[in-house]
Amino acid sequence: MKLKDPKKEGCRLHADRNRMTARCLKVAEKFVPNGYRIIHKQRLSGHVFWKNREFHVPRPVTRKALYIYLHEYAHIYLKHNEADLPIHRREYEAETWAIRMMEYEDIPPPFKMIQQGKAYVLNEIIKALAHGEMKICKSSWKYATTPRWTGHINDPNYIRLTVDNITEMQIVVNKMIDYHYEKGAFKNKERGKL
Repeated sequence: MKLKDPKKEGCRLHADRNRMTARCLKVAEKFVPNGYRIIHKQRLSGHVFWKNREFHVPRPVTRKALYIYLHEYAHIYLKHNEADLPIHRREYEAETWAIRMMEYEDIPPPFKMIQQGKAYVLNEIIKALAHGEMKICKSSWKYATTPRWTGHINDPNYIRLTVDNITEMQIVVNKMIDYHYEKGAFKNKERGKL
């Protein structure tokens, strides 16, 4: 068995990283928000400040950073500042839009980021439930609770939670409600369960 030269392997890895950086930056150039000031952050997080028209995102030099960049851009593109949608619906739309754009550009979305996005959408659903909301977007729920991204979730219909589907998710939801209750997220101080 022939051993690989570590210097050559290091050069190849460096060249691959440089190519991915160039691809990510090229994709990000296609999605520059008009009328917004872009502020690059060091952390892998992003936010759109609607009043100041500022777009706070990491510099899109990795797949993770590009994913966050596209997620935040999706909020602007989908006009979430004007839409009267629940937070979980807006986050679901931004997540799926970012995934689809990366797939369209032939850059695999990072699996870990997709899983974190699903957890974030589920967390927003749980917060809505904890605040008494009983109308949850079916697409958001399906996206947040399916174990893997399928790429074919297009149902924008809302469902009303019933005793049957509340029973199915009772254990997970109650654990998350406990967490939010401990953090003081409830509007009323009474602790309830689904």
